[in-house]
Formats: sequence, C-alpha cells, structure tokens
Amino acid sequence: MVKQAEKLKKVSPLLPIYGLVVAVGLAVVARLLVDPVLKVLPELNSALLSSGYPYETMKWVVAGAMWIVFIGLAYFLVALISGKDPTSPKYLPPLPERDPKKRRD
Repeated sequence: MVKQAEKLKKVSPLLPIYGLVVAVGLAVVARLLVDPVLKVLPELNSALLSSGYPYETMKWVVAGAMWIVFIGLAYFLVALISGKDPTSPKYLPPLPERDPKKRRD
C-alpha cells in the first residue's frame, strides 16, 4: 500500500499582520471593559483609589492585565482549533540513516 503524503496548505504571508490586528483589537476591548469591570467590582475600585498611584494609570494597568488574559485565551483557542502538534513524529522530518562503515574517532 502506498502512503499518501499530507497536502501542505499555503500559509498567507499576511498572517502576522492578522495576529497584530487581533492583539490590538483585544487591547481596545480590554480598555473599553475596564470601567464596567470596576463598577461591578467595588473592592477593586477602592483598592485602586487607595493605591497612591493616579487612578487613570491604575486603570491602564488593569486593562493591561485583562489584555494578557485575553491574549492567553485567544492563543488557547487557536491551538485548540488547529489541533496539530508540531513536535509530533508525524510532522518531524525523518532522522538521517547512519552509515555503519563511517565511524567517528
């Protein structure tokens, strides 16, 4: 039986640009969600007010933390959807054959 090789799909050269657009979009979403989150969590809001730093700066810090969580979720979803393990032996090239006549001394 002849094994069929897996057909390789062409990867778009704009893929890194798409990733950057998604990252910036998630940063905007995180910044827009800071105010509703602070209204829902009054303990966090009072902690930010008593931190001694400017309130607006602390809102940016909370937005940055939310952005990191959003990026992690996006990374997880992309890995889950793609479903391929790049370190699987199926996707690694075969090892070169050893020649028993050649010896390293």
